[in-house]
Amino acid sequence: MSVPFEGILQEHLRDAQVAAAYLDDALEEGGEDEVRMALRDIAEARQGGIDRLAERLRMDADTLGAMLSTTGNLDPANLAKIVRALGLKLSAQTGTGGEQVKRAIGY
Repeated sequence: MSVPFEGILQEHLRDAQVAAAYLDDALEEGGEDEVRMALRDIAEARQGGIDRLAERLRMDADTLGAMLSTTGNLDPANLAKIVRALGLKLSAQTGTGGEQVKRAIGY
């Protein structure tokens, strides 16, 4: 008997550290679609779906679903609210680009 991938993914995404790494990877390596998909997956695993997440955010479920759809428009303010409601935190780290900025400003 095999277990569907979605079931395995949902099980692992219940762990906050795994969910954070999953979202971080989508933010770093993916595009907007991958970020929205990661948020949907994490919402399913950690909140029980878009409807429950919408309740927590005091937002209309259809509006939230549209924001997180493949054609959705997820602005930075809503991204931050959703991430917080999922029990996660957005942060920035230096990388290759950060070193270039430091050199450019003489830091």
